[in-house]
Amino acid sequence: MFTWSNLRQMAPFFSQRRTLPDLLTVDAKTLASGLTNGHFTSVDLVERSLEMIQKHDKYLHAMLSMVPKDQLRQRAEALDKERKDGKARGNLHGIPIVIKDNIATVPELGMETTCGSWALHGMTPTANADLVDKLIQAGLIIIGKANLSHTEIQAAYDKMEELAKKYVGDVPLSPPSECFMLDGQDSEDVIMSYNDQGLLIDAEESDLSPEDYEKNLSHLRKVARDDGLDRIFKEYGVDVIVGSSDTAIKAFASGSGRFTPGFMGNTYNIRIPRWQFLAAKNQEAKILKFMNAWEGTFGPRKAPPMLQ
Repeated sequence: MFTWSNLRQMAPFFSQRRTLPDLLTVDAKTLASGLTNGHFTSVDLVERSLEMIQKHDKYLHAMLSMVPKDQLRQRAEALDKERKDGKARGNLHGIPIVIKDNIATVPELGMETTCGSWALHGMTPTANADLVDKLIQAGLIIIGKANLSHTEIQAAYDKMEELAKKYVGDVPLSPPSECFMLDGQDSEDVIMSYNDQGLLIDAEESDLSPEDYEKNLSHLRKVARDDGLDRIFKEYGVDVIVGSSDTAIKAFASGSGRFTPGFMGNTYNIRIPRWQFLAAKNQEAKILKFMNAWEGTFGPRKAPPMLQ
């Protein structure tokens, strides 16, 4: 038999059954719209995020540290109240986010900063990275830190050792210094493309002064930016340059000091490609337009098969 008392007790149960978008594929704009229109709350998003992490991370091992649940709920409730009071901080207000473990956070935020390495276990940064402070000020909810891909190499070795019929580890290899010496003498054992040792020796003995540093940086900017990207944008009337992250596009972006966002494409031949985008100076908005057009043409991003 239902009574008003029963219904009051069940209210939290009903609130948790709100329809939420698929967090594996949804974009920030859709989340912001849902929060603004009251379709769900930040508490709902945090709870669903934690449920999915608990479900999938047993085999993904993607998360290195998590903010305590009570602390997350308090932050989400506070941001929901700010929104209710008309004090939303911006379009990203109340949206959960995961950051990489190479981004420093103070212990008070409830996460470690280890860069994915046991060597830094227990390290206590004295200040947040500027990025973290900006995320918090914008009203985002940092729920935890994700692993770094390069630290998974040892895990792969451990798995091979477990499955292989025979596994030989810690094989003694001669260090590079025993294979060749930087003595100016030509050698077939020197790294490919540097068989005259000249550039290697120059790099080892390099001690750039501030003036030389600025001179080299200026040259890099001229080659990658002025005579490279900017010339292409100007001469060919290009709005956006698109390329695989496996190509030199990242080098040109770094050399020119440009922002180059990217996203994972749809699965092709098992491997999921990653695309990078570049736009002319102060034209980053065109990148967002292009990404929107890309998704409108090729369809929304798909979750990895194991998570579908």
